[in-house]
Amino acid sequence: MTYQLLPEWVTQEAVILAWPHQQTDWAPWLQDTRSVYLNIITHITQSTGVVVLLVAEQDIVDVQLQLADFTGVLIVPAQFNDTWVRDYGFLTVEHDGQVQPIEFEFNGWADKYAADLDTQVNRRYLAPLLSQPLISFPEIVEGGALEIDGDGHLLSTAQCLLHPKRNPQLTEQDYHAL
Repeated sequence: MTYQLLPEWVTQEAVILAWPHQQTDWAPWLQDTRSVYLNIITHITQSTGVVVLLVAEQDIVDVQLQLADFTGVLIVPAQFNDTWVRDYGFLTVEHDGQVQPIEFEFNGWADKYAADLDTQVNRRYLAPLLSQPLISFPEIVEGGALEIDGDGHLLSTAQCLLHPKRNPQLTEQDYHAL
């Protein structure tokens, strides 16, 4: 039973974005950041779908109006702490010839930031949208800390994976065996 992580350049059904809101680090630059997000969404929708997670009810209405002419955008009301969904969102693997969503535990960058809402995003908001069941792994991993080449190689840093607040029970040799 092997799981092959897929690189980020494979064909995707959608890209997941978490819309900046007042309680995120983007608050001082919120309008500028939201303009950039709209630009990103505009470009992504030229080749694939976009799932936009939104917290505030008014943001949902505003974004729906701004993206009314776009196809392939799904707006999902959701609660989250941080916009960097690449670290806490699910990853995809090939397993038994099928694409399968997987998730790892997330602890807010080694307990540096609150992540109580981020840890619920996959199961509570995204899993109901998936055609395959979401498989959970107990290891604490930030998805953005993993680079996959598509040939079975994974690149990360010891500083991230071997941090004492992330999987202290695992050694470098354990990671190589995974």
